[in-house]
Amino acid sequence: MLCYATRAEGIGGRLRAEPSDFIVRERLLDGSIADERFPGKGLSGSGGFLRCILVKANVDHFSAIELAAKAMGCKPRDVGFAGIKDKRALTAQFVTFPAEGVRAKGADVKAIDGVRVIPEAFVGDRLRPGSSAGNFFEIRVRDPRPDRMDPMEALEELGALGGAPNFYGYQRFGTVRPITHIVGRALAKGDLWGALMEFLARPFEGEPPDAFSARMELYEGGDFAKALSAYPRRLRFERIALRALNRNPSDPLGAFRRLPHGLRRLFVEAYQSYLFNRVLSERIRRGLGLQFVEEGDLVSPLAADGLPQGEPEPVRDPEAANLAIEEGRACLVIPVFGYAVKLSEGAQGEIEREILREEGISLKSFYIGAMPEASCAGKYRRALLPITDLRCERLGEGDLKFKFFLTREGYATAVMRELIKPEDPAGQGF
Repeated sequence: MLCYATRAEGIGGRLRAEPSDFIVRERLLDGSIADERFPGKGLSGSGGFLRCILVKANVDHFSAIELAAKAMGCKPRDVGFAGIKDKRALTAQFVTFPAEGVRAKGADVKAIDGVRVIPEAFVGDRLRPGSSAGNFFEIRVRDPRPDRMDPMEALEELGALGGAPNFYGYQRFGTVRPITHIVGRALAKGDLWGALMEFLARPFEGEPPDAFSARMELYEGGDFAKALSAYPRRLRFERIALRALNRNPSDPLGAFRRLPHGLRRLFVEAYQSYLFNRVLSERIRRGLGLQFVEEGDLVSPLAADGLPQGEPEPVRDPEAANLAIEEGRACLVIPVFGYAVKLSEGAQGEIEREILREEGISLKSFYIGAMPEASCAGKYRRALLPITDLRCERLGEGDLKFKFFLTREGYATAVMRELIKPEDPAGQGF
């Protein structure tokens, strides 16, 4: 994220001093809203799946799914969910479990290691990506700058723009260890060993000292057995890969395949996200619009959930395309690079092709031949993120609270970045 769409000075401040400073509540397409305060009394409905509200605080998605599956008597792959939620937050989302296994464990509220599973209703279908309409956010900004505490100018700019740049948020890449996209880049270039060592061994100064020193030793020495004994137990996925390497030091693919499928794919998706952010940044820097289009831009019809649908078409008649956008029937999209997408034309297409050349890859690079299950076909993403019901409240301590709703795939940190304009994203809670 190399630029801003708004010119107002940032209010400063920090996010996530406490998990409850960053609250996320999921809404499904059927209108159901996950709420961490749901008491879990009485089960309605019928069907082969139990839908629950999964509440977590300071727990990553994959660990939360594993803990929930254990509590409810099934395997992680059996857990259905609509989206991945932030680790450094208090989040409430819906998940489904096969009803047969749940009946053996009992359909009461389960709590384990920072995760709560609250049964809500029996349903006929498993939750899948795409079942979510979006998320409600309540975000507290602590210690905003006293001379910049009024966010109204930036709020008005966002309103006039029609939303915020639809960047992927910092958490997509890692804030303390921003290596997720770097691992994905190595995979896209066919470098399995390079990808694995980036994941396991590259140290970052912001890490806890025990993790930093263990990674540094592996980075310099390459002793997997020694690393396995040195890595803290909280680094679960690294230890899983290290155990595999300890058994077979010449098999990086085997080590990767011991990791959850979703995590393997997430590496490549993070690289896609990094490239999308570069492309979107360059579009803003060159003065191309985020809402309205020029010849060669890609435009997609909008589905009822506010997301692009169908195959986009390059703009031939900007006037007609912009009328459709103004009437809420279509939107400007940018390709998230993958082996099955097509690039834009015109000025936007030049940006996309330049960045692919600079990275030394092609669209076909996103088919990972050694690990096809991590391959990514690509998709099309809105350039502009609409923001619904954006409100600001002043709290008694001088802090500010922002409330708003975003469609699924939208990052709240992309909105807050335009308001705060952080000088130290990691230090300020991004």
